[in-house]
Amino acid sequence: MQEGKDAPRPGRRFGKVALAAGTAGTEGAHLLQLLGAMPKMKTHSGAKKRFRKTASGKLRARHAFTSHNLGKKAAKRKRRLGRPVELSRADHHEARSLLAGRGR
Repeated sequence: MQEGKDAPRPGRRFGKVALAAGTAGTEGAHLLQLLGAMPKMKTHSGAKKRFRKTASGKLRARHAFTSHNLGKKAAKRKRRLGRPVELSRADHHEARSLLAGRGR
């Protein structure tokens, strides 16, 4: 084995592969066993803030045009825009794929 401060020592972890004494040629063969299953799917962080799934399976989102220039909009319009809306059929597939990591 190598000598010095940077030499790998038995039992030390480097990344995801644990180096044990006497495993010079078997690391590649056991790599899949050491790493385990495939990595989990990640939910899109922007999508989980913007969409909610209802109990019946519909996707809900907030309305647009509610963040500024509210003085010129009628109160009735602002009330209507404040309530969530069901996502259109055209956007369902994209939103579901972005939310897929959570198992929703």
